[in-house]
Amino acid sequence: MSGVPVPGEHRLNINNFTHSITIIDEFKVEEASSANLGILPGFQGQHKGTTTVNGIKDAENGEVVEDGNVVQHDLLVCQPCDEDVEVVAERKTNSSGVEVMGLNGQVAARMYEYDEEEIDERPYRCKQRGCKYRARDRFNLKIHLANIHDIGVTWHPCPQEGCEYKAKMRCDLKRHLANIHGIGVTWHPCPQEGCEYKAKQRGDLKQHLANIHGIGVTWHPCPQEGCEYKAKQRGDLKQHLAHTHDIGATWHTLTCPQEGCEYKAKERGTIKRHLANIHGIGVTWHPCPQEGCEYKAKERGTIKRHLANVHDIGVTWHTCPQEGCEYKAKQRGNIKLHLSNIHDIGVMWHPCPQEGCEYKTKERDKIKRHLATIHDIGVTWHTCPQEGCEYKAKERGGIKQHLANVHDIGVTWHSCPQEGCQYKAKKRSKIKLHLANIHGIGVT
Repeated sequence: MSGVPVPGEHRLNINNFTHSITIIDEFKVEEASSANLGILPGFQGQHKGTTTVNGIKDAENGEVVEDGNVVQHDLLVCQPCDEDVEVVAERKTNSSGVEVMGLNGQVAARMYEYDEEEIDERPYRCKQRGCKYRARDRFNLKIHLANIHDIGVTWHPCPQEGCEYKAKMRCDLKRHLANIHGIGVTWHPCPQEGCEYKAKQRGDLKQHLANIHGIGVTWHPCPQEGCEYKAKQRGDLKQHLAHTHDIGATWHTLTCPQEGCEYKAKERGTIKRHLANIHGIGVTWHPCPQEGCEYKAKERGTIKRHLANVHDIGVTWHTCPQEGCEYKAKQRGNIKLHLSNIHDIGVMWHPCPQEGCEYKTKERDKIKRHLATIHDIGVTWHTCPQEGCEYKAKERGGIKQHLANVHDIGVTWHSCPQEGCQYKAKKRSKIKLHLANIHGIGVT
């Protein structure tokens, strides 16, 4: 922090340094013996012996204050700035209650913008440096200071031994105790006969009734003519309109800087993922720390899963609670699936709604496929694009297979590997049969 020329406009508060002082820096301690010691442009400071220290109000001598970018060293108060000439001061209070004058700082916890009418309606302004938040009353300002700046917070620690969780509000601690430790939980069971689902919150039960049983649902149909899509949530309908009908979609076509790449997306985050996944731009690779393993991933979470799945590091094994069953899994969800599929425990059966049909399944998607395949309900027919062909299928894969088998379109031919044999087939299995039947290869 020494040896840097100081412009005249910044010498005002430096001229008081008339005797030898020690500047304590995080990295070094050095002596300065004149008023012309160099302080970076935009820094302000005075000797701690003065009554009012520029930059700190009511601070005790020798007190070390650290709050964001505001630091009072043992003998010097300094404040990093973004500008060199104009000095702008706003009050900032740190967690110790010391009022700090932030000089030219533009570091804000959050940025808030209001028009003139809103400013008149919000007379209580946050005085934290760089924060433009305004509140309609003192109570909301107090909440803002606690939530955003951690000022005036009363922390509520979790009383469970070994748990380090703490919350700013009692209700959050109550939810934590219920969700994590199962303390003080009021279970809300599903009122539908035969359904064993229960939830800790009424909202979750309401969502369950809507998603699973179709109770209390407000359907939002697609407004496009001929489209039968409907959604239970407006957000899903909005996404459908953007992805399917290109309505309300904002295309970002200029964000992929790679020459010759015509990729476009409706969301900026998708473009960012595209650049990382396809072009390797903006990727931070996380290598596997195990010696000899060359695996690397673009996300830390993927490395964690890799270590657990491949190297059995950091694994928490979940065992089947059924007596005599030795099944264990690395994920709790797999235990739940195992109990359902093998032991029929915790199964929610989904019966076919068609009268007289006794079909039932453990998976909702299978009911949808069953309705389409057996009862022709909810079917989206896919027709053959070949002129004059009336073939149609319920799945795209059926059309693809039909085009290959009937029209020889998109076929991958598999030829017999025997020298001189010209046999070829559209399926590998037929090559295997051919080798066994004709050439006696692979015969058991």
